[in-house]
Amino acid sequence: MASWLCGENLYQAKEPAFSREQKEFLTPSVLYLPEYDEADEPPAKVLTADASYQGSYEFEYPRLSCTTFLRYRLKADKPKHEGEDALSYSFTDAPKKKHKHEPSLLSNRQDPLAIDHIEPEELLGFAEAAQIIDETDGKPLTQKLEVLFEGGFNALVCDAIDEQPYVSSNINTLMHKSEEVLGGLSMIAKAAGISNIFALCYADIDDAETVIPHKMFTIPIKRVYGRYPVRDRVKKLLAKNGRCYVFGTQALMHLYRAVTKKAVHNTTIITVAGDCVGNPRNLEVRVGTTAREVLEFCGLVKNPSRVIMGGSMRGAAITDLDLPVLYTTRAVLAFERPIENVVLSCISCGRCIVDCPRGLAPNYLYKQFNAHNLDALIQLRADRCIECGVCSYICPANLELLHVVKRAKTLVLEVKAQEE
Repeated sequence: MASWLCGENLYQAKEPAFSREQKEFLTPSVLYLPEYDEADEPPAKVLTADASYQGSYEFEYPRLSCTTFLRYRLKADKPKHEGEDALSYSFTDAPKKKHKHEPSLLSNRQDPLAIDHIEPEELLGFAEAAQIIDETDGKPLTQKLEVLFEGGFNALVCDAIDEQPYVSSNINTLMHKSEEVLGGLSMIAKAAGISNIFALCYADIDDAETVIPHKMFTIPIKRVYGRYPVRDRVKKLLAKNGRCYVFGTQALMHLYRAVTKKAVHNTTIITVAGDCVGNPRNLEVRVGTTAREVLEFCGLVKNPSRVIMGGSMRGAAITDLDLPVLYTTRAVLAFERPIENVVLSCISCGRCIVDCPRGLAPNYLYKQFNAHNLDALIQLRADRCIECGVCSYICPANLELLHVVKRAKTLVLEVKAQEE
């Protein structure tokens, strides 16, 4: 079946967060801090905004299945005047260490779009010193730049695609921080000697109140249309441009800040939305801010019965609101569910098979997983699942197909790894 016939048409519900200006929330009362060292299972420590804390402190971050974290010092300053209720937080560089790439000062380079030339080693130095993480895949930007600078690529892409309902943190960042985002992309292009650069965005936003331009500065903004998920169509679109290398909007933004302001990567931009949120918008928050404080900052008009971190389709429901926002977190969503859905048995309607963008049979995978039939899971190609969540979304029996298929995928991948 053609890929454009697969998937599901989803009402995007991105407004009003999509069109609103971003806000900053950089002074949480509790902050989890990333750790630089590769210690196993470090103890979680928390800094509370209390006037008794003075000076600089180092805290460790709970791993939460992620592997790339950094160590920072956080300075909590006591209010200088009576009546000041907010503590000011300031991050300093990670403990001094020798970098593989040493950045030099870029004097008189305030506008990256106007840079005629920048050396790859110079750019690598800034990316490493700022410890930038790409939010699309969780990889250090330095690692991605090293691959790019080895050569063989003829196009650079800024990934501003937000295909999940409610989530608009990528496209909102591109729209409202365009100089920083496209400036970072332009710098990488100059260093790599690549002239073909563009940004990609998802344009099937039925409730959009803001028009997405076709060009920003001199850089084209290309559109992706169609049913969710669109990633397979994106690969075909990129293939027409030759070998492309993709960077996240926020990684590019932080690279710009590293070069122009010597800023360390310690914030991320997330969408805070849902029917329980009184003031939905995109927020720039410190990495390590808890979901609870993010929701309180935007205001809750109802008591949420479900909070999702990550995204409406690919994210995970959380019960502990003290979990921190990570570098790769794209959204914190709060919903009210007045009536609990009843889970039924599979009725073999076949909708999950029709809509699966990878041509899998989620209903059969569900049954064979519960029957502990590993051979059948291998034959049904469970390892090809891209975890888009369409099968669970359209299932009339409310089966947790995605959850089960993900577990089946893990089993199959483990078996194949052992065979190799």
